[in-house]
Amino acid sequence: MDRLRQANLTRIGPIALFGVLLLAHLPAFAADDVFEVKANKQRLHKDEKLIISIHIASFHKRIRNLRYPKNRRFRLKKRQKSYRKEAIYRAGATPKIRHFWTYTYTFQPRRYGTFTFTQARVRIGRKWLKSTPLQITVQKGVTIHRTSSLSPPKQLSARGDIFLSVDIHPKEVYQGQQTIVSTYLFQRVPCDMDYAQLPRYDGFWKEQLFKARALQNWKRRQINGKTYKYTLMTRVALFPLKSGTLTVDPLVLRIKRKLNDVVDKNEYLRSPVVQVRALPLPTTGKPKGFREQHVGRFSIHSQLNQTKVKQGSPIVLTTTVTGTGQIKQLQVTTPTPPSQIEQLSNRTTHMIKWKDNRLQGTHTTTSLFLPKKPGTWKLPGVAFRYFDPWNKQYITKHTTPHTIEVTPSNIFIAKKHNRAATLILPKTAKKRHGASGMGWLTWLVGVLLFPLIGGLWYVFVVKKQTPQARPLHTQEELALFAKMYREAYRDLSRLMQGPFPLQDREQYGLIERGLLLSLQGLLKRYMMGCSRQELITQLSQPSHPQEWTQALPSLLEDCDTARFAPWPYVPSPQAFQERLTHFFHTLPPPAADDNE
Repeated sequence: MDRLRQANLTRIGPIALFGVLLLAHLPAFAADDVFEVKANKQRLHKDEKLIISIHIASFHKRIRNLRYPKNRRFRLKKRQKSYRKEAIYRAGATPKIRHFWTYTYTFQPRRYGTFTFTQARVRIGRKWLKSTPLQITVQKGVTIHRTSSLSPPKQLSARGDIFLSVDIHPKEVYQGQQTIVSTYLFQRVPCDMDYAQLPRYDGFWKEQLFKARALQNWKRRQINGKTYKYTLMTRVALFPLKSGTLTVDPLVLRIKRKLNDVVDKNEYLRSPVVQVRALPLPTTGKPKGFREQHVGRFSIHSQLNQTKVKQGSPIVLTTTVTGTGQIKQLQVTTPTPPSQIEQLSNRTTHMIKWKDNRLQGTHTTTSLFLPKKPGTWKLPGVAFRYFDPWNKQYITKHTTPHTIEVTPSNIFIAKKHNRAATLILPKTAKKRHGASGMGWLTWLVGVLLFPLIGGLWYVFVVKKQTPQARPLHTQEELALFAKMYREAYRDLSRLMQGPFPLQDREQYGLIERGLLLSLQGLLKRYMMGCSRQELITQLSQPSHPQEWTQALPSLLEDCDTARFAPWPYVPSPQAFQERLTHFFHTLPPPAADDNE
């Protein structure tokens, strides 16, 4: 008995001490609020727009006193807000609801130069979070080669009351350079139409920009002294995949014209066949590793969410390519990290839009890294090579390398084993701006509490390891618990013989609780000094003492591991019957009561 108690106390003591110290250190890593401010560009031209995004993530339901970055040299044109929430599942804990806010502000530069925006700040709960100031440079020049507004060709020959016209601009491009093909419908008489056959665009990479679903937005034009109204039917951006003269297939429409109130006439209308001359890319000055789809005009920059991290904390590298060209076909290489940093995942997103009569967009690559060793490590930059068809030259642009300072962390092992559950990625790995660290204070409190907790544990636990004298009335309590156990076992045996209707679950629960309480009381008497023979004598018949002798060790273990704690009600009587049957067969039958 003494040996069993000593083993239990030796096992529970260090676990309790570790739990108290863990609670003391919880404030050091309980900050789950994320406040990130980023701009789409660090350098831009005056004709471009600056977009500043504020991302907030918190377990609080509300945020207060949000202040966005401002600068009087920039004019605010538009603001947007979005909100969502999701459940965060962590290993060994109940799921929590995390809230996400995104605020987007669009600015237009007013002057040239380098300007600094004010800090953004927000109040979450009782603490204020602030961002680092943004520094934006506005340089002279234009970024996108502008063209005149697209419209039908000026020289048109009327081919009846209804005809199709195709405008292509430009007609001569380099391989991989975009050209815009627009098809217009001209008519003088009303009619109904639908698409009979769409072009296949063999030899091109296609991006559909517009396709009319109804005849609307009419405009008027004079052709050979006759007034026609016209509207845009389709508009696509084509990128030649090979050099040479390529043919654009015609668009076929099915026209339904009314000859009278009874008869309709169906006609098929074809657009003229047009050709595009695709020039091969020059071989002079072609860099090694150049990809043929990188034709256009682009800018690239990378941004790291944080440069000072703890060991095992993920970092996010965002590489953004903006410009005009085949945005969806761009291939941006990921920097090769040193061996001390592990690369976890990559995610690519695209955003394309029709602006300044060209297809423009943004290609964003998000890379997630995990530092494994403390120290100062360098994440190299990446090179992006493309061909500028307007300047007719190859251009190579590099991103700036990033230096990462990794400090040691005591919870790296736990994060390493639980990485799949905690890295819900990469949105949870945001930069925590303005979060005040309390690590040194919690460590100081832990060091001061360690001797105190150790002394209390020695006084109240270690010194009481000697067996205590058996309290008075032990035999009377033992007999009372034995009688309760026999009565509960008898009621349970009677119920096991009949059906288990759903409305009697409460009665089963009461009988089960009585059985468990009596059994725990008996085991508690045994732990307090009753011998095993006394317990067997009170419970079993003289002819069957071996059953309780064999069952007592397992019952003691079950009681010690809290397996006999009251269970909640199960949803169905079948499940309750299975559980109760299993529990019933694990108990030996008690002795009959003499008073029954």
